[in-house]
Amino acid sequence: MRGFHRTVFARKQVLVEERDGQIQRELLKDTDTIALYKSMRECLIYLTHLDPNDTEEIMNTKLARQVCTALRPPPMMLNVS
Repeated sequence: MRGFHRTVFARKQVLVEERDGQIQRELLKDTDTIALYKSMRECLIYLTHLDPNDTEEIMNTKLARQVCTALRPPPMMLNVS
């Protein structure tokens, strides 16, 4: 499950200012990212079919670790002179 540390997304959003000053959101397709996303998705499906319980446990552990990291306050900065 090492390859699933960070999942890629198939679309990117870009904000573009039109000539009349309006801001528009454009969706861009990144073909390399799309290919990587599909490959990761297929691999995850394959692993789930091999051992669904183990795959679920690994994914839940990784998710819990990400949530704990997100909720942890940043370390204090020390002023060293």
